Amino acid sequence: MILIPLIRTGENDELRYCLRGIEQHHPELPVAIAGYLPEWVKNVTHIPFTDNKNYEYKTRNIYLKILAAFKLTDRVLFFNDDHFIQAPVDYYHHKGPMTMEGRAPNGTYARLLQNTLETFPGCNDYDTHCPIWYERDQFANLAALDWDRHYAYGIKTAYCVMNGITGEYYQDMKFRDRVNLDKAKGRPYFSTSDCCDIRPLQQLYPNKSKYER
Repeated sequence: MILIPLIRTGENDELRYCLRGIEQHHPELPVAIAGYLPEWVKNVTHIPFTDNKNYEYKTRNIYLKILAAFKLTDRVLFFNDDHFIQAPVDYYHHKGPMTMEGRAPNGTYARLLQNTLETFPGCNDYDTHCPIWYERDQFANLAALDWDRHYAYGIKTAYCVMNGITGEYYQDMKFRDRVNLDKAKGRPYFSTSDCCDIRPLQQLYPNKSKYER
C-alpha cells in the first residue's frame, strides 16, 4: 500500500502530479490518504485523522498516520504529496551525514534535527525528499522513542538507523522557485517547496490519473 499523509493546502495541486507518477510507476499498489481528502480525489482508501494543529506535533501526526495505515497492511510505501517519481521505488537513500550546518538553532526543523542527532549521534540523514518503504514489524521499533517530545525526530532516519538499514547516498533535490525540467530529467524522484511554480509538472505528467475526478 502507498500512504500519503495530507493536510489541506489550497487545492492540493501537487498531489495531482504525485498521483500521476504513482500510477505510471506503481500501478500495482493501492493508495491510501490519511487526513484531509480533497474532493477531486477518487479510487483511494481514506484514513480519517484529526491533526494536532500545534506545529511542534507535526511529525508526531505523521507518525500516527503511518501507524493507522499499518492496521490495513504489513508494508507501506510512504510518500509526501510533493514527491514526484520517475521510476519505481526500490532504494533507501540518504543525503549524507545529518548536520545542523546553516540552520538557526531555534528553527522548527532544526529542533527536529537536534532531537534526532541527540538520539542517533553521527547518523546519516534519511529524511531526504523521496519515498521510503516501511515494514510493519520494523516500524514498531520506533515506539521506543518519545513521540510526545516537541518536534519529535526524523522518522525516516529513525527507521533506518533503528533497523540497521544503511542505504546509499543520493543528492537531494527540492525546487524552490520553478521546476526545472532539465535538472529533473533522469532522476528517480524530486520534490518542490510550498512556494514553487509547479506548472511545468504538467509537461512531465500530462495525463489525468485514475485517482482524479
